Amino acid sequence: MKVKDKFSKKTVGRQEFILVGAFLLLISILLLSSRVTGRPPLIEAITPKIGVPGEVMVIKGKYFGESRNGGEVRIASYSPVSSSYLEWTDSTISLRIPEEVNSGLVMVVTRNGKSRRFLFTNRKQIPRLLSGPRKAGEPYIRALSLARGEIGNLQIVEGMNFGLNRGDSRVFFTWISGDELSAYRQEELATLVPAWDYDQDYEDWSDHEITVRVPDGASSGQLLVITDKGKSNALYFEVEGESGTKLFPGKRTYHLKYSVEIDNIVSEAENGLYLWLPQVIESPEQREIQLVAQEPEALFDQVNTTRLFLLSELESGRSYRVVQDIMFDRYSVVTKINTDNLSRSYDMSRRLYKKYTAPDMLVPSANERIIKLSRAIIGKIRTPYYQARAIYRWVLSRLSFIENPEERDVIKAIDSKEGDSYIYSMLFCALSRSAGIPTRPVAGYIVARNRKSSKHYWAECYIENIGWLPVDPLLGDQSKDQNFELPVDLAERVSPREYYFGNLDFAHIAFAKGLVNLKQMKVDGRAVYRPDVASLQNLHEEATGNLHSYSSNWSDIYIQGIY
Repeated sequence: MKVKDKFSKKTVGRQEFILVGAFLLLISILLLSSRVTGRPPLIEAITPKIGVPGEVMVIKGKYFGESRNGGEVRIASYSPVSSSYLEWTDSTISLRIPEEVNSGLVMVVTRNGKSRRFLFTNRKQIPRLLSGPRKAGEPYIRALSLARGEIGNLQIVEGMNFGLNRGDSRVFFTWISGDELSAYRQEELATLVPAWDYDQDYEDWSDHEITVRVPDGASSGQLLVITDKGKSNALYFEVEGESGTKLFPGKRTYHLKYSVEIDNIVSEAENGLYLWLPQVIESPEQREIQLVAQEPEALFDQVNTTRLFLLSELESGRSYRVVQDIMFDRYSVVTKINTDNLSRSYDMSRRLYKKYTAPDMLVPSANERIIKLSRAIIGKIRTPYYQARAIYRWVLSRLSFIENPEERDVIKAIDSKEGDSYIYSMLFCALSRSAGIPTRPVAGYIVARNRKSSKHYWAECYIENIGWLPVDPLLGDQSKDQNFELPVDLAERVSPREYYFGNLDFAHIAFAKGLVNLKQMKVDGRAVYRPDVASLQNLHEEATGNLHSYSSNWSDIYIQGIY
């Protein structure tokens, strides 16, 4: 009897164990199934990348769903009709490319979300190669050294009539916005982005050959040259995004005004005052910049991202005013990183690398304490993207916001553990440059929800084959419940800490990227540096001749309209 009871207990125990195990297995399967079925679609490849309407596009990937069931493919924001779909499985979608489709980004949309985007180019919209210039003297492109490449790659443009010196001539690439690629309309410069002077993109320029870097913000599409003689033919160039891509999905149009007032003048005849006014800097995210009005006329419209004015023969007792009235489009920046393909090294021979890893009057990256601290933060991390992220997170953990610090000393801030946006930005830049990551501060303004603007500083770090990643350490630190709100609402479940490393909203207005080195106009001129101006310039004013004394007031920007 005891043996039987013992056997019965063992049997019951074993059965209970099996039932519990089966139940847990079932729960695990259900959870795994829900996780898999609830995942957003993932595109791994599209074929063809360059095609024509009527051809069949095949999309390979995961989590599309075993049937379409309300899902759709979008090509350049166009949704094909149901009859266009030939096949839909969890890993493959086949559809006929509609006649109405332009070049643009392809993504799959299901009830579980949206996939990342892949670029498709309508072959009919690729500019055709001309046999020579359309008009005598116009620039003409004969060939490109690269048919495809990544941001920062060296491109050699061969042709004729480019000019012996570059002057104001520029090489333009296609620019991509948020959800669609602008059609290749050769007459509309709004869809193009130039190679940048402040990024040292132009390596060499002659009448028959241009050596240029693929600029930050470029995308697949037309490449052309514009000189004072006209616009060249356009050749197709594909920008590969193996490491990651940048998009500019949101837009605001700003209308703003700012000024400099000069008074309390004591002078005699033969005097002058030079003023270098910062400008809304042209960039992939700041476009269509229009000078609505200015008073007086500038002496030079472009001096290293500033505009130079000369006030001559200032009279004692009078006051003078220089006014700028500007309109421009500001875009948000979203960076998509492919962590599997990130580069571990830089082209250290590039001028951009040398410029933005060197110390300067703003960024003390050669300071011994900065060097040791940077090494300690990055430790054994070898990929620049992750090194920069580690430095960003350290700055957030180290500093707390204070509105008006007694002094702007980056080294002292390490111990005081507090600072404003300037300190947050400069400390990030110093630590990153010390680690060999090209980094630069950005100066400008941030526009609050009530449309009031305030001086603000953030940063950009350069990641090979991707371009400049925006970084706003102060706004990223908002998880500490700081005393001011974010200028925009972030997407659900996206924290400021995550968003402001690699992304930036359209409430930021940039006036300078990196130190703006300016030279005095006169050997005996008296130079004035204004650290209170949000510009990063080393020079703002220069008095000459018999201008004995004066007062200057540099205003903040005034937002006249947001559209």
